[in-house]
Amino acid sequence: MEMEAKTHRPLSASRDRLSWRGGFALDTWQGFRDALRALDGVRLRRFAAFLFLLACAFCVPLAQLVAFAWRSDVYSHILLVPVISIWMIAAKHESLSVRLSTAWKPAVSLAVIGAILLLLRIGWLGRTALVGLEIRLALSTLSFVAFANAGAFLFLGAAFMRAVAFPCAFLVFLAPFPAEALKRMEVFLQHASADVAYTMISMTGIPVLREGLYFKLPGMLLEVAPECSGIRSTLVLLITSFFAGNLLLRNPRSRAVLVLAVIPLAILRNGFRILCLAWLAVEVNPEIIHSPLHSCGGPIFFALSLIPFGLLLVILRKRDKRSPNV
Repeated sequence: MEMEAKTHRPLSASRDRLSWRGGFALDTWQGFRDALRALDGVRLRRFAAFLFLLACAFCVPLAQLVAFAWRSDVYSHILLVPVISIWMIAAKHESLSVRLSTAWKPAVSLAVIGAILLLLRIGWLGRTALVGLEIRLALSTLSFVAFANAGAFLFLGAAFMRAVAFPCAFLVFLAPFPAEALKRMEVFLQHASADVAYTMISMTGIPVLREGLYFKLPGMLLEVAPECSGIRSTLVLLITSFFAGNLLLRNPRSRAVLVLAVIPLAILRNGFRILCLAWLAVEVNPEIIHSPLHSCGGPIFFALSLIPFGLLLVILRKRDKRSPNV
């Protein structure tokens, strides 16, 4: 009798555990399939056909985007964005039990935006010297995303789109940043990381003289190069903050805090990495500067930055639980 009593648990508790586990359990995909089967099959098939035709129409720029992301050291995360969006929709399967309809106004508005972006892309098609590849890819990609969301409003309706609003908006991360904007971000992180690293090195007692981005250490000259900005890992952490905030936090303020914390965490991570290299080069072996820890150690320090990121997420989640009716 005691064992039988333990197996009968409240339905709400089971749902809480499912939402915490997200899509890692097969139950999520089973629930997603069941939710789709309960919806209007005719509208779903029409939307699927629309997406197929849209992908065929954009096959060239989409293929260029995939090739660009595959070759890029900064934008390789683009290949995972659609997978994450689909996963998030599957994890929200309990919210998909809605009546499908047609929402004309948002559908038309998004279609107009998509058309404007496409016209801009076509107008700059031959001006490769004036418009960088990133801008052209961003215009075509955002146009595709706008048309896809327009079709979703047209065939599935506003109620369905409200349930999957964030996963659909998450697709904007498919578009690369303009090269100039990315360069400015890189320069900012490079200089801010140098400031933090200089403070950290000074606190250790290691003799250091700074001249801009160059640190004069005993027996060597250390440069904070653009590669020290950690722009790739910063973009990944930024996308992770949006994903984790939507999945685990309810309060919009908590989500904003998590996203805004990415830049300080990135700067501290970069500064700590420079500090470790400087200390090891001075105190242990100067050849550390030429070792794999310097050239390939980025993932290690990115993993370390996930520790304070995770702690902040836990704190914000606990605060969310204490906040009534968020």
